[in-house]
Amino acid sequence: MGEKVKMRYPKNYLVRTISISGFFSFEGNNYHVGEYFAGCRMGLYESDDDTIRLHYANLHLGNLAYDSEGRFRPTAYIAPHHPKSLDTPNPK
Repeated sequence: MGEKVKMRYPKNYLVRTISISGFFSFEGNNYHVGEYFAGCRMGLYESDDDTIRLHYANLHLGNLAYDSEGRFRPTAYIAPHHPKSLDTPNPK
């Protein structure tokens, strides 16, 4: 996939670059998001409810949540709205 333009995220985001094998590091651990995103920068945002949201550009990919083994993983959950820093008004 690669990035022709370096992605920029708001200052309150943690930015991670996805490795060639599709992993990123967060809080001392490596988490897999897929080889498709190799070399891309992802933004991690901690919301007011302590949910960690994973973003690529302005796309909310999912939330990081504990699985039954106590590791973080991206979920298939789609949030009803984006963080205010990424919201854009809907044209009517």
